[in-house]
Amino acid sequence: MLLSLANELLHRIVSLLELDDLKRTRFTCKHLNYIVTPLVLEHVALNINDEVLFPVSMSLLQSLGSPKEDNPGRYIKSLRINSSFDPPYSRYLGFWDKVANKRARVTSLIATRLLEAIPSLVCLRSLHFLGFRQGGFSTVEVNAVMSRFSKLPQLSTISIILHTDTVHEPFFSHFHNLRDITFNGHRILDVIPSLLASSPDVYRLDLVNFSAPNTAFPSVRNIFPSLPSATYRPVEHLSIEGQFLLPPSDVTFLIPHLRLLASLQIHIMNVPEQFWTALRTEKIFLQHISVVMMDDALLEYLGSYSGIMTLSLTFTQSESDVRGRRFWKMVLPKHVKTIKELFVHPNTPGEWCLNDGALRILAQCENLEILRVIVDQDRVDVKGPDNIITRLLECLRRWEHLQSLFIFSAHDPNDFGGSALLPSYKTCRRIQKLITEYQCCHPTEGMLRLAVATDYAESVLVRRELEIDVFSFLATQSWAIGSC
Repeated sequence: MLLSLANELLHRIVSLLELDDLKRTRFTCKHLNYIVTPLVLEHVALNINDEVLFPVSMSLLQSLGSPKEDNPGRYIKSLRINSSFDPPYSRYLGFWDKVANKRARVTSLIATRLLEAIPSLVCLRSLHFLGFRQGGFSTVEVNAVMSRFSKLPQLSTISIILHTDTVHEPFFSHFHNLRDITFNGHRILDVIPSLLASSPDVYRLDLVNFSAPNTAFPSVRNIFPSLPSATYRPVEHLSIEGQFLLPPSDVTFLIPHLRLLASLQIHIMNVPEQFWTALRTEKIFLQHISVVMMDDALLEYLGSYSGIMTLSLTFTQSESDVRGRRFWKMVLPKHVKTIKELFVHPNTPGEWCLNDGALRILAQCENLEILRVIVDQDRVDVKGPDNIITRLLECLRRWEHLQSLFIFSAHDPNDFGGSALLPSYKTCRRIQKLITEYQCCHPTEGMLRLAVATDYAESVLVRRELEIDVFSFLATQSWAIGSC
């Protein structure tokens, strides 16, 4: 009966299956194999360096290099290459393997198969290098592989996560006209400027830099190439993390590249106040923001407009209580109609933690989907219905769209480990106890979909045994309190 359905409907049904189920479905009959194969091969990983997966990867490369009309390469839209292009070391450690130089011959075979396979990937849109290093490939071989990848007509996304011992060569300079670039590694200036210079329409940059010891940190300015006057990049989504510098003198140069910016994650220290002032002056109003430090200019910027949808404040050092009160009272009210995801994560107790004023504003954020807040011991220890946790849970009916609620404890920097004698541990346990004791009748559909997580466990709302109309939270996952 299933096979009698139209191909369009059958395709929609099988597209809902998990990958393992799709793979099994391929072998049920020829017709389903025809329908399912494009879905199975849409996202493919090459694990040439893996002992177990090496034969499978070599077989796939051989199939992709086949001149047959049914070459599976036309189905692949995303390709992930794990580690290097080398064969597993453990396969060629024997005496005769070394005498025959077998590993080198297999490495050469891999290069040949890669070069033969790549042209078949006519629909490839994204290419991901995970833990990439040159390995046993010669510089000529790696350049040939990268050059052939760069000629694929639909390739627009590249993700490069380098192995720590990678020696940089201009391998990635072959790529051009990219729209989405991710880089994670060291010596970022050897890779990113050339990619940006040849990608005039790039809209997403996700950059993590780790500099070698005794090496100067690169400036954010230097990731943008030297372009002709009045030539900028239309970046809409920018994520910068790790070891970068952003001196005040570079802000003027940087801002023109960010005029279309809608999303910014800037997880570096010492972002100058001039940066936020420039964004406000140029009316670059972000919808998605994630930072790890706060200053008066950032607060003023956040309060200068409305429309933020995602806001993450995850502080790495103690922040001013005065700024905390100002955020809850003056800044968040500007965004109550649009905010969907809010993370406020101070690393110490104080006014950035959930409090009465904060809760009054949060109750007005009716479009919240994800909320992550910190509660300190003083507010958790309040007895009765005035307890901040109990009052927070009473707001759940307002948040019909809320999917995840994270309630964590404020950690004392002097607390270490998970000892039950530490104040942080007691706060964690108290939060979980208050959630478990919460009861309600006739919960909304949104409340029944909600997952509430603490330092202690993740809980969902379920009907209590022997009490038909009463619901309470039940822990579905629990974990060690190593962080408390």
